[in-house]
Amino acid sequence: MRLMFFFRCAKTVIFLLVLLIGYGLTLLPLGLVWPHVALQHLVPALIAWAMLYLLPFPLFLGWILRHTWFFRGRGEPVSQDELEARLLQVNNFNTPVQVRKKKNAMFLSWRCDDPAWCQRMFIAGLEKKYELHLQFCFENKTVIMRDRVQQVDFSLCPLKMTSGLMHSVRFYARIRTKPKWQLNFLEKTEPFDYEFHPQEIKSPVVNTVLENGWNVRLSLW
Repeated sequence: MRLMFFFRCAKTVIFLLVLLIGYGLTLLPLGLVWPHVALQHLVPALIAWAMLYLLPFPLFLGWILRHTWFFRGRGEPVSQDELEARLLQVNNFNTPVQVRKKKNAMFLSWRCDDPAWCQRMFIAGLEKKYELHLQFCFENKTVIMRDRVQQVDFSLCPLKMTSGLMHSVRFYARIRTKPKWQLNFLEKTEPFDYEFHPQEIKSPVVNTVLENGWNVRLSLW
């Protein structure tokens, strides 16, 4: 698992280096004429370069992640309804994880507003609520996973928990991809053993999806 993780990290870094080198080469013509062009003419050229090459950077980054952080499912894929039903079983476990379904997407996060769990989260020093977004692509049997975090305040727990209005984009790629890391990990983990790390949600979900024959693709957007 560690070897595969470092291989994917190295592949991502190589793609990024190639992209940065490509950006550097596109700036070469401007660098050559820099001493011979007045500043008032050079600034518009730099602005045009930035709009032409920097604005599409999120798209290039998305392409890199799409081709690097892809995990192929194991065995024959089950139906989408069956996979969703298995993921929704988490709500029946005595765990700090909850699942919400909305149309063709699912959201897994910590039960921060549950008095039975918020005190443990406060003691653990949790300041950001992790949320895993799942989008189901039925055509190619792939689940796209996105990471989001939200500020939380447990100072009034268990009476009240407050959270920020906005979710921030994150990318957590350090996950365990062995079959034993499925949803039963959440069911068997003792309450005092949780550290409330994103991997405690993401690893079981990733492996459950893979073991049910569906592919997993990690994404930013």
